Amino acid sequence: YRNIDRFDQLIADDSIAIMRFDAQLYFANINSFRDYISKIIDKKPALKHIIIDAKAINNIDSSAVHMLKDLISDLQNKGIAFYMVDVKGPVRDIISKTTLKDMLQGKQFVTIQNAVDFIKRNEVSKTGKIALQSKLYNQ
Repeated sequence: YRNIDRFDQLIADDSIAIMRFDAQLYFANINSFRDYISKIIDKKPALKHIIIDAKAINNIDSSAVHMLKDLISDLQNKGIAFYMVDVKGPVRDIISKTTLKDMLQGKQFVTIQNAVDFIKRNEVSKTGKIALQSKLYNQ
């Protein structure tokens, strides 16, 4: 998976967006995080899945927990599923102590590929059709 703005000839799927966030998620940057996701949604009207690559997020504070809960609810109302991958232990510990645990049940994965495979399997089970070519949004 690569940044689609930095590499040519990548295959993109307009129903999936993958975003890596390279900082702790806390009160000072939660609005930037949410605004960036809003921009992705505006650019991709066919978006159905957002995957957050959390490998560089080493902490989240209570403001971020509240923002994530609101964000996930808003996305669900728009028909967009929210996933997190490569979540570090301390962040998983914080999630497990909040209602985010229930909101992210079955939506946390070890790798981006695990999340994409899950999405594709669910699309097949819903439609009964197998895509001939799997296209991925790489960012």
